Amino acid sequence: MPVLPIIDLLILVGWTSLGVGAVLKAVALTTVYRPNILSLSSMDFVVVAVVCFVFSLTLAARTWVKLNEPRLMAMDQREADARVRRLSMEHDLELAEAGAEIAPLRPEEATAGHR
Repeated sequence: MPVLPIIDLLILVGWTSLGVGAVLKAVALTTVYRPNILSLSSMDFVVVAVVCFVFSLTLAARTWVKLNEPRLMAMDQREADARVRRLSMEHDLELAEAGAEIAPLRPEEATAGHR
């Protein structure tokens, strides 16, 4: 299901609620009449607008994160691999400085020099 129309609808509802709330507040300030629409005051429409804007922003952020998740996970894995290689090289260097013999990583590397 496409998410963009839902985000657009939430933004439209938010701006419409904000406009209706502004009109109700203007009528309340300029006249003695205190208007309500479906028993909702101007402040209620402002709250509805804020909720719609927050939901649309949250939905857009979740969609962005979901689309970019594989790339972000790959970057994290590359950084972790680089960190492991760096620590392994530092450990091998410490062993070499101490005079210890470093064992090969694969068994075929151990037998390759003896052929």
